[in-house]
Amino acid sequence: MLYPLPDALYLLLAREALGQATTQDYLDWAYGLLESGSDSPALLRLAACSASDDLTFEIKPWFAQALLELGLELPPITSDFWLDTAEVLIQQALAGRLSPELLLARLVETDAQLPASVWLLRGFVDLSEALEMLQNPETRAYAQAVYADLSAEQPLNACLLAECQLFLALRPLQPPADLWQQVYCQHCGQQDLPGQRPVVLSLAQKLQYQLQNRPRPYESVCRHCGQRELLWLHTLAGRRWWLAQHSPC
Repeated sequence: MLYPLPDALYLLLAREALGQATTQDYLDWAYGLLESGSDSPALLRLAACSASDDLTFEIKPWFAQALLELGLELPPITSDFWLDTAEVLIQQALAGRLSPELLLARLVETDAQLPASVWLLRGFVDLSEALEMLQNPETRAYAQAVYADLSAEQPLNACLLAECQLFLALRPLQPPADLWQQVYCQHCGQQDLPGQRPVVLSLAQKLQYQLQNRPRPYESVCRHCGQRELLWLHTLAGRRWWLAQHSPC
């Protein structure tokens, strides 16, 4: 799945695409290549630059020339590039070279570069939002509504590891774009987009909604049998269920 490039170059290109790359980032990339045994005139020249050198007129031209001399062809900045970058970040974290907090922040940042139809990193966004809610007593009760697996007994590391493993397993299967909106009915066994119906209200409840000028609430139900025993496929449990149904093994 990954474009054949060194991990360090993926991360540098991602920072460059986000407008975050600094002179030191390019220098560190050059140092790393030289230490690993790579060599070229432009790479040596880039490594000889200092952090005070001009990024646009000195650093980037030597960087581009070094890529040319090393035969490194850059991938287009597409959804696949950002998903490849996410894989590199996850593998770094699993190897202990990136903290869980920094990994989560980077993956949320990466998800922001993807179109809405590419939802494979959305679970990390939900986890991040739930963590923020946990910090505020007024929103703490809503955290599990956003990310059901997060609790005091299930800390960040465990949830993050589960999301990483699921992302790495799901991506090669290329799940459908609308999977994030679908449900699995645990009553009749159908998978589909959910249906909606008005919640049954007592007369007193109807009057209360009218007096408060609030719209009548609706509930999600199975389109096929009308039951509410729904497993939302955007949840961790829902994506695990989908993986179990579609995994080749």
